[in-house]
Amino acid sequence: MQARPTKIKIRLPDDFNGDRKKTRTFYLATQLYMMANKHIYDTDEKKITFFISFLKEGTAGPWAEAQMTKAFTNDQGFGTWEAFTTRFLNAFTEADTAGDVRAKLRVLRQTAMADEYILRDPRTLLLRGVVLIAYHRMLTAQCRITEDVSLIEYFQEGLQNKLVEKVYSMERMPKTIEEWYEATSRFDNQYQRARAVINRYKGVGQTSNLVTPRYTPPSKDPNAMDVDRLSTSDREKYMKEGRCFTCGQTGHRAADHKQDKGRQPERRPVRTTEIKEDSTKEVSNVTKIKAMMAELEENDKIKLLEEMTEKDFA
Repeated sequence: MQARPTKIKIRLPDDFNGDRKKTRTFYLATQLYMMANKHIYDTDEKKITFFISFLKEGTAGPWAEAQMTKAFTNDQGFGTWEAFTTRFLNAFTEADTAGDVRAKLRVLRQTAMADEYILRDPRTLLLRGVVLIAYHRMLTAQCRITEDVSLIEYFQEGLQNKLVEKVYSMERMPKTIEEWYEATSRFDNQYQRARAVINRYKGVGQTSNLVTPRYTPPSKDPNAMDVDRLSTSDREKYMKEGRCFTCGQTGHRAADHKQDKGRQPERRPVRTTEIKEDSTKEVSNVTKIKAMMAELEENDKIKLLEEMTEKDFA
């Protein structure tokens, strides 16, 4: 079972009541909708049926009824789409002379027309080339120009240079105005899609504006000494004198700095008798340690001192 074609969702034209001031807007809106869904409105009969369904009330209603009555009693129906739109424009546009219409064709420009229409109805997604084609159709129908050479000349003058170059680079150049309409519409559609993709991914891969938090190391005690920079002889000296490997002072160990972060370690008051006893013990211990270390190789001595430092021996 073949799937039904899906319509592109853009805003439908408003109903038309015959107000001549709104003729151009209504005509362009219907043309644009059908061109966006040309896979559905692919015959003259479908186009006319869609167009005439919006002609209601005012003077447009009776005119539409007359067209339908004539079509129902005529073997040719509504006739061609071009003939039908010509009848519509003759009935609901100001009576411009052929010269006035040709002058409008001369100044017709792709960018200006698109911007004017898009600003009027920002909810409708339109392509610049499609707007130009729709308006060009309306003007040429009014001035009754039928020669393709003249129509193409007028049409080219309103196109942006990049579209004209694309058409002229085709292997088979379009020869009729309808072929020009089809080619420029296709190229303009491709160009707009490419711009949409570029704008969508613009900035991808660039440096993010997000602020990456930086690691701030904990502040050190300004009076603290760098243990890692102590030489082997200094470490032996600190051990012998009972100094702290962190700050170089006596009366406490390096571990006390970790327990009391940000606070100067308290010194324990030592009595004179305790100092003498501790000094005697310390000398005895130091003597033993020196004797043991004397028997070690130099590399083993350094390794032992490093291990003692890591375990907060002081």
